[in-house]
Amino acid sequence: MRIAVTGTPGTGKTSAARRLSEALGMTYIDISEIAEKTGAIVGKEGDSWVVDVDTVRESLESMDDIIIDSHFAEMVDVDLVFVLRCEPTTLYERLKA
Repeated sequence: MRIAVTGTPGTGKTSAARRLSEALGMTYIDISEIAEKTGAIVGKEGDSWVVDVDTVRESLESMDDIIIDSHFAEMVDVDLVFVLRCEPTTLYERLKA
């Protein structure tokens, strides 16, 4: 099984994905780390990386029983997606910190 936890920055993706991986005994995967390790980062636009989606997808192809932490979950084939949301005022407070 492959599960993605996605949402805008500041919604708690990493915390939720880590807790879910522990609860289900599945491997936690941070897409940003995978992109760095595989050399999939091909540029930068503003504060965001430009990522070679095919490279990331290929690196995860053989993995199963994983929880994927990413705000671009559509990049990888998954069985289940959790989209996290947050009140705008809470999000603002989290991101300004």
